Amino acid sequence: MILVIGDVMLDRYLECEYIKPSPEHGGPCLVNPHIILQSVGGAANVAKMLGAQGINTTLVGITGDYRLLGLIQSLYNVKWVGIYDPCNESVSCVKERYQYEDRTIFRIDHDPIKNNMSCYVQDVVERVDQLLQQTDVVVTSDYDKGTLSPEVMRLINSSYKTWVVDPKVAWFSAYERENVVVKCNAVETERFFGVNPLQNTPHEVAEAVRSKIRGRALVTLGSKGVIAITRKSVEYFSAEVVPEDQAHVVGAGDVAAAVLAAGLCSG
Repeated sequence: MILVIGDVMLDRYLECEYIKPSPEHGGPCLVNPHIILQSVGGAANVAKMLGAQGINTTLVGITGDYRLLGLIQSLYNVKWVGIYDPCNESVSCVKERYQYEDRTIFRIDHDPIKNNMSCYVQDVVERVDQLLQQTDVVVTSDYDKGTLSPEVMRLINSSYKTWVVDPKVAWFSAYERENVVVKCNAVETERFFGVNPLQNTPHEVAEAVRSKIRGRALVTLGSKGVIAITRKSVEYFSAEVVPEDQAHVVGAGDVAAAVLAAGLCSG
């Protein structure tokens, strides 16, 4: 079983009939936006990808949004044991993307209030503690919204479980063990490890990563491939990309985390 812990989100896509200049501020005015799609995001998207591969997956997160809860509960092979508080929508994360002619014009983020998230820390710790014993691989999907606390990270770290980290916050003190696999993109690699993987060699990237963590790392480079790093080796894998029009790459990092966790779970 794979245990996914992290920030769960609702992604909403709205299509506009047309755009006109606003007479008030000169910016764009989007006319008659209507919902064309609602889907899970963040940790819930990682769980969705794992469940779709036939892997029994358990998801722990926090939300007060009934629409997101319904989508999560309908996911294949995913068991929700997170916290749902319908009286506290301030702990919900909703991202609305307004589109016109298949192009995103702008996005509105309804982020949780972190102070309100903190009152659920102990509930998350208790759920994770009960689940760890029956878990093969742990995935933490951190979007810095407040679900993952130092208490949760220490608990996972002490379990010695294989742990896939999709970080937004550099909890390096929690990533000390060799059972940790950090997955990060080029921007996160530069932020956390101080090296640009698009400008430096794979060996230079590996040295920077090894100076901060003892575990492994997978650095994703979009269409340029990935760099796989262990304590003793580094390998670069180029990507054969089939040219085609892409509306967006939303959730690409979630897919990478899910595929990595699935591979580790299967051995």
